[in-house]
Parts: sequence; C-alpha cells; structure tokens
Amino acid sequence: GPDEAVIAILPANGGRANDGAFNGLILAATRDGAVFAELSSGWDQLVFDILQLHDALDPGGGGTVRAPLANLQGAAPTRRTPAFAFGAARRLYETCFGQPEIAALIGPKHSWTLVPLGATLSVPFSALVIEDTGNRLTRARTASELRSIRWLGHERALTVVPSVAALADLRGRGDRLSAQPLSYVGFGDPAFGGQSTGNLPSTDAVMRGPPPDRAAALRRLPRLPGTRREVETLAGVFDAGSSQTFLGRNATEAQLRKLNETGALRNVQVLHFATHGLLTGAFQGLAEPALALTPQSGAADGLLTASEAARLRIGAEGVILSACDTAGEDSLAGAGLGGLVQGFFAAGARNLLVSHWRVDDRAAEHLITQSVAAAQSDGTSKAEALRRAMISLAADPSRDDTGLPNAHPSIWAPFLVVGGG
Repeated sequence: GPDEAVIAILPANGGRANDGAFNGLILAATRDGAVFAELSSGWDQLVFDILQLHDALDPGGGGTVRAPLANLQGAAPTRRTPAFAFGAARRLYETCFGQPEIAALIGPKHSWTLVPLGATLSVPFSALVIEDTGNRLTRARTASELRSIRWLGHERALTVVPSVAALADLRGRGDRLSAQPLSYVGFGDPAFGGQSTGNLPSTDAVMRGPPPDRAAALRRLPRLPGTRREVETLAGVFDAGSSQTFLGRNATEAQLRKLNETGALRNVQVLHFATHGLLTGAFQGLAEPALALTPQSGAADGLLTASEAARLRIGAEGVILSACDTAGEDSLAGAGLGGLVQGFFAAGARNLLVSHWRVDDRAAEHLITQSVAAAQSDGTSKAEALRRAMISLAADPSRDDTGLPNAHPSIWAPFLVVGGG
C-alpha cells in the first residue's frame, strides 16, 4: 500500500556484537524502494532485552491464564507503579528500526507490516520506545509520565505476518469469501468452577501425578465473567440475526464442531474465543498450546488444541483469541509463530488477534470491543483499529491510583494483529 512498509527482521542465532560476528539483517521495502542493514545488537543482547521487557510487562510471571488486574501484579494493587524496562524497550527499537537507511525509508509510512523471525517473534513491538528521552525514561512511574512516552504501538499501525511470501496469500483469502450468513460467532465465559485467583489450581500436583482427567482439571480453572461481557458486547456490533454466541455451559467443543460440520464456519466474518489460553505443558500430556472451553467427557474434553484448530474449515476475515499467550512460542529460538496461530491460519483464517502475555479482563474487553467496532463501522484496518483502542485505553484515568494504571503497556499492549491486514 502507499502508506505501508514491510520490514523483515532476521537475527543470526549466536551472533555477538563487537566481536566480528554477523548479527543478522533488517530488510525493509516500500513502494519507494528497498534497503537492508545489519542488526545493531548481537544474539546475547537481543535475548537479554526481550526477556527483560517481558518480565516488565508480565509482572506476576508464569503467564498461562487470563486474570483480573490484582492478580497481574501478584498482589493487591498498590499506588506505586513498578519500574519499566525502558532501556530494553529503547534498545530493541533501535536494533530493529533505528539504522539510518531503514529509518529513512520506513519513517514516513504509518502502517508497518513486520516479519520477525527467531527470537524477534517474541518482541512486544507495541511496547517499544521510539524516542530517547534520557533520564526521564528511568524516572517514569506515574500514569502521566507513562503517557508522555512515545510508544511504537501508539504511533504506528502494526501487523505481523509469518513470512513475506505469506502476505500475498493471506490478503488474497479475503477475495475468496462469499456473503456471510453468520457475521459473528463468539465463545466465552466457559463453565469453570475454580475461584478467580489468576492461577491454575493444582497445576503442580497435576504435573507431578499421573495423566489427569483433563475435563476435571479444566473444571478447576477460575471462571472469567468478563469474557461474557466481552462476547455480548461484541455480538451487539453485528446485526442480531447474523450473530451467534455460545456462553457458559454452551461454550463447548461440541458446539464448535457442529458449526464446522455444517459448514457454518466457512463464511463467518469474525470468530471469537474469550477464555483461558494454556501453554504447552500446562497439564501433563498437553504437548501443544490450547484454548480452554467448557469441559465435557470423551473427545470433547474442553481443550481446543492447535492441531484441532487446524482441522477446522473457516473463512473468517478475523479470528480473535482473547486469552493469554496465544502468540506464544516455547523458545526464543523458535522458527515460527506459536502453534495456535499456525493452527488457525491452516484452518483458513486471514487475520488473528492474539496476545503476548497475561491479559487483564477489563482491558481485554475494552481492546477487543473497541477495535472490532471501529473496523466494522468505517472500514478501518484491523491494525489501525487496535492502535486507536490502545491509545484510548492508555488515556483512561480510572486506574491511575493503582500499581498498574491503564497507561502502563502491561495493560494496553498485550494484543497484536497477525495476518494479511
């Protein structure tokens, strides 16, 4: 597009700065031309900065479940905001986009399509810091100070694609969609029975013991009432006759399979899952990431795994995985996007909205509903709609007196758009 830049980031595993080793390449292309430059950071520095930034964005650690705000902090909210890894956020921006030839080409473009490989798949791009403001960065703790920072996710509409070659294929999928008899299908607030603690109950015991009854283990997950509001609000964006929701005891794999078997999923415009996301190993024997739905017996155990998602046949313009770590890779050296992303692309999705870390319930509700509503109302691109939703959430002062105000990127920056845009 005329206002678009495509940027591929290819780190060289094991490269180290200042010892003569090759660090990897940045390649950028626009309608005006194409340039490349070497990465300014070696592998060790790159991985250190990514890990440091993730630690700052997921304060409680162990991001396997969607959780209320208090649980994201690991304790009750306080008035003191934890220090943010501004140095890492600034270095990662410089590493990926700061080379003079790259910056000159992509700087005038508002929409950036990113192709990160290797460790850079784990970079939370929206939370990178554009401007070097010196000592002010190290002191920024209050909500007003956080709002004064130039965040990449506030200034650019960002989309991630699995590869450069996939970009044309994913964009072409939109041309193959027919009229949508069902514009929206949403699954939310599955019937879990655990307390809302923000942690997987008995996870350690389950992993030490024999292979568990998965359905019984899922029933101990904490319920997420905010996901019901999210699904109901989003369904209201679409015509009542063309939306369908599956909530509580109806949010099951069996319902999803029925839609798949009847062909209804082939022409759904937006398919939405608002629930817990589980990483590989959350339960003993869980060898791939999954979404948790209402547990049942038999094959419909309540775990929609990545491989099961891949066997669906969908033509959705957008799939929303409103859960935690749905973009996740098991390793910083991973060669591709996380299993759930790959699964839904294999099923036919054109775009996905996924998360990098544990997601606050009310923040997810705001980001999802606001971005989808904007994209539906005036044709705004999904990346631009998400950018506007992030800005509006960061500007909301309602949590300014807590330890994690809305202005903190941990709250407003967990989601990213993956796909053809």
